Amino acid sequence: PFELKTVLLLDITRSVEGLVPQIKDAARSLVEMKLPDQQIAIYTFDSETHEVQAFTKNKQELLAAIDDIPEAGLVNSTNLYGAVMDVAGLWEDSYAIDGIVDGSMVIFTDGRHNASQTVTLSNALNALGPRRAYVAALNSSDLDEAALKTLANDPERYFKAE
Repeated sequence: PFELKTVLLLDITRSVEGLVPQIKDAARSLVEMKLPDQQIAIYTFDSETHEVQAFTKNKQELLAAIDDIPEAGLVNSTNLYGAVMDVAGLWEDSYAIDGIVDGSMVIFTDGRHNASQTVTLSNALNALGPRRAYVAALNSSDLDEAALKTLANDPERYFKAE
């Protein structure tokens, strides 16, 4: 018995406004390729974190939720570290004889945290703890690769999107 949980954390701030259609396409691709029993939750962030879809195995619900994500009129504040902190606790990895929970977070962002300066990369890393985060870095003028590579915590979990 196992639970496979994936949290999609999508940046929808003004710095990636022109990239939101591609972010949504990438999220759709992940949903289309999901395993039958894989549960996916979708969250977006700007100055705040927004639940778009709670954990579900239902592919159609996930795709409909992605379609509803706004593409224009976006906020010019990126609370990346706060968003990571908000969703990191949605699952706890556990490996026991009676069951396994294995989760990960997939983040699409350009990585420039420009919201509250009291929330730091260190705070986000502490919230993540041993959980895995995969980062798809979006090439924009605000790209902060150093911070995103630190969040991924493994070169094989960091991807720079074209």
